[in-house]
Amino acid sequence: MNPSAITFKPNQKKSYPILADLLTKAELNIFQDLLHEWTDTPTLDLLLDNWSNHRDKADSMMIIKQNVSLLLLNVSSLNRYFIDAINLVDSMQPPIVVLNGTHHDENSVKQFISHFFNFNVFSMKGSNVFGGVLIAVHKSIRSQRVAKFNNLPNIIVLEIGSDTDMFQLVTCYSPPAESIPLDLFDRLLQHNPNSIFTGDLNAKHSSWSKSIENRKGRALFNWLSSSQAHTSLEIINKYVPTSTRSTATIDIIIAPTHMSSKSFSVLATIGNDHHPVLWHPSFKMSSTVHYYPIKRTRWNLLEVFLTCTGLYWHKLATSMSHSVAFFVLYERFLSLCVSRLTTITFRKTIRPSLPPHIVVMIDQKRRYLKSFRQTRHPYFARVLRDMAKLIQKQLFLHKRKSWLAYCNSLNDCDTTAFWKKAKRHFISKSAPIEGFIANNEIAPSPMHMCTIAKLYYEEQFSSHQFMQSETEIEANNADIEIEEALRNKPPIPIQITYQHLRRSVASLKNKNSTGIDGISNRIIKLLPPNHLSIILSCLNNFAVTLQTPSHWHVAKMILLSKTKSKVIAIDETRPISLLPCFLKII
Repeated sequence: MNPSAITFKPNQKKSYPILADLLTKAELNIFQDLLHEWTDTPTLDLLLDNWSNHRDKADSMMIIKQNVSLLLLNVSSLNRYFIDAINLVDSMQPPIVVLNGTHHDENSVKQFISHFFNFNVFSMKGSNVFGGVLIAVHKSIRSQRVAKFNNLPNIIVLEIGSDTDMFQLVTCYSPPAESIPLDLFDRLLQHNPNSIFTGDLNAKHSSWSKSIENRKGRALFNWLSSSQAHTSLEIINKYVPTSTRSTATIDIIIAPTHMSSKSFSVLATIGNDHHPVLWHPSFKMSSTVHYYPIKRTRWNLLEVFLTCTGLYWHKLATSMSHSVAFFVLYERFLSLCVSRLTTITFRKTIRPSLPPHIVVMIDQKRRYLKSFRQTRHPYFARVLRDMAKLIQKQLFLHKRKSWLAYCNSLNDCDTTAFWKKAKRHFISKSAPIEGFIANNEIAPSPMHMCTIAKLYYEEQFSSHQFMQSETEIEANNADIEIEEALRNKPPIPIQITYQHLRRSVASLKNKNSTGIDGISNRIIKLLPPNHLSIILSCLNNFAVTLQTPSHWHVAKMILLSKTKSKVIAIDETRPISLLPCFLKII
């Protein structure tokens, strides 16, 4: 039987008895679509190609690109307007927040970091008491300081995004009595032409402001018009006052033309003497600020579908003599079948599951909070305070109940089972690697990181150089003798029984990590008996012919960090090798 033959329509007239009561309506629809694809697709190769496209599409959905927004504000003392600034950011929900004039109060910065725990916050002190800058970037967007421009008063330089999305974000507070550091701006453009400049520059010019021009405004205008690199820059928020004391536009956003967008708004003041500026750039970035991709595999449908297709694979295995070529095809089918039953959905938030009565109380508290903000009535303040205490008490009771239920599930009479379940609390996880330090520069691109790792570990894993020492000569002669003996008198093939196979499969850990073949332990443990019999025949055939799939001798290497840092040198990593899971049951 040829998998590519046009005659591939397995059991197209056969009905499959399915216990529909055990499936939800959504699962039943997915399973019906899967059966239609299995019975109506002309060839097996075409079916697997379609499932491969489905897998690629699902992988691309996990890396979603969303429109981002940037909020710029001279807060005029973060300590004084802390609550107002927090409420503004919470209401606008921008993934990038730029604050000038923080007066660099360390306690306020710590409170800001504590409140926005899902943001990476960078701060820098100013050159006078009115200075100080801060940038907060949502943690779903990769961000890091540019080392060569670190520790400059009133200036923060960040690299935002990765690969093609990467750009340089600069904020600068320029006091009225100081000059704008235009020579530094030139160095920043040389480092990365895709640079966005933000901040309170105190520069007034008729090209972007309705107020009277000043010396700093003329200097900035001349700089923007001085060269081709500068003329590609554009001021976004023109002719809309950002100062409450005049018609001046001094809080400015400057971006390259290809990244610029006229979609901006100047918001109402939070009580200080500057207006916030909210800008929506034209580009999109990989981010989960507004939507989180949720990946879900229907494992129960996989088990049912494999049972239904067992007869076809048994016939195909027999016709192909349980050969290596068949097993490679079968492995591809299992891997792509899991991908076909994996769906991606998007949620606005990820929260731990709570009992319905607590969810209702939280919604009610939000309504009271909204009413209090609108009216400032003492009644809503009192009810809000009582509701907060009640929710806190209910959450405490729920957590205690959950913890007691978990503790009761531990079998203290069985030491092995107890530690098998309890050890997960003592396992330390290594930090994800976001970049490699090479030649005093950070390489955040995945392709660049893979190149660095390849060059480093290829040298370590290269073939041992034959030095012609006595030990090496003796070992080489022994290898030749063993190969010749096996060739002249092949050993008796081992006979694997079904019980041996079942015992090996049961001993596998229930993990989702895969080798280069895309098969995990969990998939193998879900295989029904009719599929295990096919695998048993193939393994016994491998033992007789002394042949195995070539990819079984290739490991997938993953690097783990030896430190808690996310940006490390390549020699601070340790590799682990993931072998194909079918190799583990032999």
